[in-house]
Amino acid sequence: MSASVLPIRGFFTFPWDLLAEPVEATLKVMQETYLSNAIVIAGSYHQARLFAPRGEQSYYMERPASTLAFHPTLSFYPPEGPWPVVDLSIADPAIIAQARDVAATLDMQFLVWLVTLHSSTLGQAHPDLCVQNLAGDRYSFNLCPSQPRVRSYAMGLVRDVCKQAHPHSLILESPSFMSASHESYHMGVSTPIGEAAGWLLGLCFCSRCLARAQAQDIDALGALYDARSLLPALLQDNADSLPDAHGPSPLTAILLGWPRLRAYAEMRMDVVMSLLTEMTHVAHDANARVQVIINADVGHVSRAWMLGLDVGKLGAAVDGAVVLANPSDTIGLQREMSMLRALAPSLPMNVSLDAGYPATLDRDALVHAAIASTEASAEGVLYRNWGLLTSQRLDWVRAANVAVLGLP
Repeated sequence: MSASVLPIRGFFTFPWDLLAEPVEATLKVMQETYLSNAIVIAGSYHQARLFAPRGEQSYYMERPASTLAFHPTLSFYPPEGPWPVVDLSIADPAIIAQARDVAATLDMQFLVWLVTLHSSTLGQAHPDLCVQNLAGDRYSFNLCPSQPRVRSYAMGLVRDVCKQAHPHSLILESPSFMSASHESYHMGVSTPIGEAAGWLLGLCFCSRCLARAQAQDIDALGALYDARSLLPALLQDNADSLPDAHGPSPLTAILLGWPRLRAYAEMRMDVVMSLLTEMTHVAHDANARVQVIINADVGHVSRAWMLGLDVGKLGAAVDGAVVLANPSDTIGLQREMSMLRALAPSLPMNVSLDAGYPATLDRDALVHAAIASTEASAEGVLYRNWGLLTSQRLDWVRAANVAVLGLP
């Protein structure tokens, strides 16, 4: 099937998983055995500990730094930094370029996945550019999108990867604020942090965010005062528990009753949506589309606003959305897609299915999730993650693609 024909069927893939065998051999297996017509390769990725069940020489891999998979053009980035850190083991053999050339030969869609503002490596090197919470704590895992140098870095990253890799499409992860509960380390948390407390802790009150709010006639210091006043009581046991069916959640009550915090939330969406618009313009200049993962770190499409993503306005900023989904929760998957269609009816969508354990419990769950995705008018299904799946689960992916294509 031609790469230009829907539905798209592909694997999220780490570039280091293409080192063991010739790149052409691996992509041919993806295409011929597992019926893929696309590959989504990580151009930048965060710190991680990974288990590769099909590894013959190594099963366990630790990625101690947030790195780039190619040699950057430093002139594209802010003179004062941040500058991307390079993984020489995959940049020197030019794995990204090899994958691009092979994909073109095989008529496969070539997409590049960029983890953008989630970088503990850069955050630790530039603490002044990180999100700063209501108490002044810095979150090294999240570069603040209000910071001009961070925005320049994000634009440079898009320009760089488009110039070097020439992808059909970019998939952006974390081009936004992040949840305060994101685990960069083994977190020691003995206090229940509910939705409202988590959101308050995730608000950035760095000098740039405060200045942006004040420039929009928002009482930023008043919002900071409100956040500091509300948080202690919410951190008491059960104060911020899940809402019942008869009343609003604590977070809803805060947004309705504290206008300064509501205005601050709207300012955050302006910050993120303007950055996405600028990044998309850069990509379009290189003939690449831009899609954004909208529910990473918050779980649900309806909570994307907590990261600064305005789902209803995404169509004016990017070319499409990627929804992360749990295949074993068919009702939840359908709810996420329905929510996206309700908020952004014409926005193109891909669904990313976690084919690993425990998100996918059996073959039928993955097959049904893939069918449900395409029946909901998704452009395609992208499976996570090539290097992390057992051979049996790869066979489940094949079965899902057979069902999507309507093959016997």
